[in-house]
Amino acid sequence: MAERQGPLTGIRVLELGSFIAGPFAGQLLGDYGADVIKVESPDRGDPMRHWGVTTPGGDSLWWPAIGRNKRSVAADLSASDGLDLVQRLARHSDVIVENFRPGRLSKWGLDYATLSVENPGLVMVHVSGFGQTGPRSSEPGFGSVGEAVGGIRHTTGDPDRPPARCGISLGDSLAGLFAVIGALAALSERSSSGRGQEVDVAIYEAVAALMESTLADYEVGGVERTRSGGTLPGVAPANAYPAADGSDVLLAGNADGVFTRLTDLMGQPQLATDERFATHAARGAHAAELDALVAHWTVTLESDALLDALSDAGVPAGRVYTAADVLNDPQYLARDMVHRAVSRAGVEVPMAGVVPRFGRTPGAVADVGADLGEHTSEVRAELDEGRVGGQTASSGSGAVAVAERPGPAAGQQRDLAAGFVGRCESLAPLLAEQAAEAEQLRRLPEATLEAARSTGLFDAVVPASLGGQGLGLDALAHGTRAMAHGCPASAWTLSFFMLHGWMLSKLPAAGRDEVFANGVPLVPAPLAPTGNITEVHGGYQLTGKWEWATGVSHADWVLVHAVQTEPEFSTRFLVLPIDEVEVADVWFTSGMAATGSNTVRVNDRFVPAQRTVDARVLMYGEGGTSGDGGVDSDAALAQATGDGLANLAVPPVLALVASAPALGAAEAAVDLYRQRLTDRVLAYSLGDKAAEQPAAQVRLATAMSDLASAKARWESAVGSLSAAAESTDGVIEQLRVDSRLAAAATVRSARSVFSTVCEGAGASVFFTSSPLQRLRRDVDVLGGHVIFDWDRTAELAGRFALGMPLRSADLV
Repeated sequence: MAERQGPLTGIRVLELGSFIAGPFAGQLLGDYGADVIKVESPDRGDPMRHWGVTTPGGDSLWWPAIGRNKRSVAADLSASDGLDLVQRLARHSDVIVENFRPGRLSKWGLDYATLSVENPGLVMVHVSGFGQTGPRSSEPGFGSVGEAVGGIRHTTGDPDRPPARCGISLGDSLAGLFAVIGALAALSERSSSGRGQEVDVAIYEAVAALMESTLADYEVGGVERTRSGGTLPGVAPANAYPAADGSDVLLAGNADGVFTRLTDLMGQPQLATDERFATHAARGAHAAELDALVAHWTVTLESDALLDALSDAGVPAGRVYTAADVLNDPQYLARDMVHRAVSRAGVEVPMAGVVPRFGRTPGAVADVGADLGEHTSEVRAELDEGRVGGQTASSGSGAVAVAERPGPAAGQQRDLAAGFVGRCESLAPLLAEQAAEAEQLRRLPEATLEAARSTGLFDAVVPASLGGQGLGLDALAHGTRAMAHGCPASAWTLSFFMLHGWMLSKLPAAGRDEVFANGVPLVPAPLAPTGNITEVHGGYQLTGKWEWATGVSHADWVLVHAVQTEPEFSTRFLVLPIDEVEVADVWFTSGMAATGSNTVRVNDRFVPAQRTVDARVLMYGEGGTSGDGGVDSDAALAQATGDGLANLAVPPVLALVASAPALGAAEAAVDLYRQRLTDRVLAYSLGDKAAEQPAAQVRLATAMSDLASAKARWESAVGSLSAAAESTDGVIEQLRVDSRLAAAATVRSARSVFSTVCEGAGASVFFTSSPLQRLRRDVDVLGGHVIFDWDRTAELAGRFALGMPLRSADLV
């Protein structure tokens, strides 16, 4: 198939359907550039391959159109091999379009509830006769039945004859259109929420949605709209009228101004003021008389002459086209609305072009009607090699490689990350509003936690296999920075909860099942190894004291780090339920009060092995956990958990994420200072504006320059470490040093920015209620974290630059 183009390039659609409604939706999505993979039964495929008018060889002339821009995969869903293939495709698809009878997919494990666990960004579009719910949902439904139940058959045809159909499969096509609309709307919403959803299209409802005001006309107006032939009741003249050459010409002269122009053209201007026709309502009431008058005139002219005259007069009109008219019409041809392509049978087939036309990213007909199973081997190979869409991630085509692991399809990652950062930005005003309360409480207000939960923050970097979004460092770091514009302490706490949730995913499977049994837990995780453990049967005895347990007031579990000296020295992380931990209320600080980073103690508690993990997994990124808590390979880890941070170690991630609140606060400080200069009048002056003072202008420029440098360095470090998550090399020593140095430099620059702006902002910024003062207090205290110690960090970087040996502890 030729390279895809259009606004949906990079979107993968799995089509599980046959006949018209679902496949028509797939056709349109393919027209817009999506990679549509159509699954068909290996024996005869979609019945549309043989429907309608056929070639002498039995090939449908409809199939090249409804099968266009799709790759065909033959798979028997009743066989394990075929079902496995489709399930793998479903895990790596953005959209699934299906039109099976409701409930059928669940028998194959292809229902949304099952698939969305591993693919939370999935949009599943159901097309059925009566929808997925309601008393008739289990009934089979075809377009013709939907047209009847939807009401359009009752209004189609002549009043003295039975209901008629319009000559095409209108109900099916309408359902396909609404399926596409629903899919695109859900994809748009996914870009802000990061979540997919189900889209439920019922054919009868798609028809009913077009029935204008028929319900209100009947119930309120007492008028039942029924069959009216070629006219629309109450609208005249708007009908097909005969021409002298036997053609029919439809004209629409019902609007007042258009009707006046029509009567002038007819040579009967008096009709425009005739009381029978002078108003829209009057014309509708006398439609039969008016139609007769118009027809009496039109039949005197050849259709071409009639159309020219109507066009010159500004009366909308058009010949009632046959297929022959369409094929030869200059307007159709000028816009490529008659597209010609050669089918697999070697027949040139005309078909409708792509609708609508896009200015920058035009859709196209790249291929028509693939042979049954033509792309099965190709698609299998792409899955096995970790690519979908026939492109590799390095091809530069815009397609994104897909790793064969549970989790969101890679094409969704950009949407998921952007949606996450957007939700963080939307939280910033709330965090600012609640900052004073959080500082007074010395913990996060419940409203903050509820807002974070409702926007899906806590599962952002938790692997998709555990119900999370599986996002990476880039999203986490930038989201934290965005929240810090409102309150650095709150952003710090929320980011730690997110990061610690990811750390829990490194537990053995039994431990993960236990800890995540009720969803993503809130967990503080003081990293210093200030506890001691002794190995006993089935686990470890733990005693210790840990400071800086951020967010412990809200904790479900606590993750602590402890030392084992026998039989050999090692350290482990252990998870305990909060009720087995003593919390000492010692967090009385000048800044970062909202983090509630109190001290926790444990005295001789047993922790089962399933709730422990070798510290090397987290601190040095040395692999995943096996069933007994040992260390596996990186590949095994990625396969087991499927997360966006799989190859990363905690210390460099922590350094960059923890520095994000300082950077976000500095950005907010510069904005506040700029606004303050604009609004402030200097004390003891005669109305002098602060913004007019050269010294103030210099301070603002200095702060902006320092901030820009810090931001550039921090973003570069985040990008480099994010790239390491996609590398089989993991985090090399150079990256650990660079990340630590960039984080410390960012915090150092942020503190410098605050010094610059606060010294020139006037005495009132030192009131504790000042937003600028609160930001500064938080950043000053935040900067005291050992990971931002400039002397130790600079020494580490200098030793590394000189090729001198480093201790493992230096890299933590």
